[in-house]
Amino acid sequence: MSERDPALVDVTCPACGHRLDGSTCATAGPDTKPSAGTSVSVCVYCAAPCRFVDALGPFAGKRLRLVLLTPEEMEELPDDIRLVLALARAAIKQRKSLH
Repeated sequence: MSERDPALVDVTCPACGHRLDGSTCATAGPDTKPSAGTSVSVCVYCAAPCRFVDALGPFAGKRLRLVLLTPEEMEELPDDIRLVLALARAAIKQRKSLH
C-alpha cells in the first residue's frame, strides 16, 4: 500500500512487539488492504506468522491487530498462501542472519 492505512495504526507484532505501520499483499494487487479474519501476514522483524483480526475496545471495527497463527491455522491455509508465508519467513530470517 502506498498510503498509510488508518486501520493499521499502532499495530504491533504479537511475538516480538515491534510496531508495524504498513502491509504489502504478496498474493494480490499492491493496493489490496488487509481485512480481519481473512488476511495473514509475516512480521518483517521476527518472521512470526500472523493473521489480522479486529482491534479491541473503542477501535473495534475501525482498526486491525495481529494475532499469531496457530499450527492448526497454518495447516488450514491454501497451499499457495502457505508457500508465500514460508518464502517470506525464510527471506526475513536470512536477512536477519546477515546483520
